[in-house]
Amino acid sequence: MGRRALIVPMDLIDPASVAALPQRVMDEWGRIDVLFNNAIFRGVGTLDRIADLTVESMTNLMKGNFMHQILLIQQVLPHMLAAGGGTIIDMVSGSARLDPIAPPGEGGWGILYSASKAAFARVAGGINAEYRSMGVKAFNVDPGNVVTEARKAIKPDDEYGDNYGSEPAEATGKVVAWLATDPGAEKFLGKWIFAPKLCSDLGLLPGWEFRAPGQ
Repeated sequence: MGRRALIVPMDLIDPASVAALPQRVMDEWGRIDVLFNNAIFRGVGTLDRIADLTVESMTNLMKGNFMHQILLIQQVLPHMLAAGGGTIIDMVSGSARLDPIAPPGEGGWGILYSASKAAFARVAGGINAEYRSMGVKAFNVDPGNVVTEARKAIKPDDEYGDNYGSEPAEATGKVVAWLATDPGAEKFLGKWIFAPKLCSDLGLLPGWEFRAPGQ
């Protein structure tokens, strides 16, 4: 496609690995214009029920989904500020705002996961309060319920789509690209952006229209 990608392995639980990634990008490309925090911690505790949570699982998941995400942002901010601006887009989750309709594994999610994503959802607002005047802006993007190929393979009988709707991953991709490049995105600062609805409203994915569950 005439584009170049740089693949840098990163372990969200290893602070040294997280801290080293932005410098690797700077060494290769010399600038960081956009940071899209799409990575999440996958490990013990994500789908555990309350009685099964341990100090270790809670600590690791909060590190991976919240603390070390901030660590990554801390490494990127100086480069963006030096360049006069940049965009940070945080992938949040509806589980941070909604109660599950069932226990984990039965149509619901673990409270540890949703709690970590709720904490992460507060970061974009803090970035805007502290750095917007210096050219750095941040957005929260909720992808909705995306049934990926990996999820289908792991849980072929998953019925989440019946209860929460099911949206294409492409809708979120289009919205993230739009937020990173279009000046009109400014009006969405400080808002919870539901990617499927915004993608549909803006017509970013021709031939596809968002429909809420039950419509």
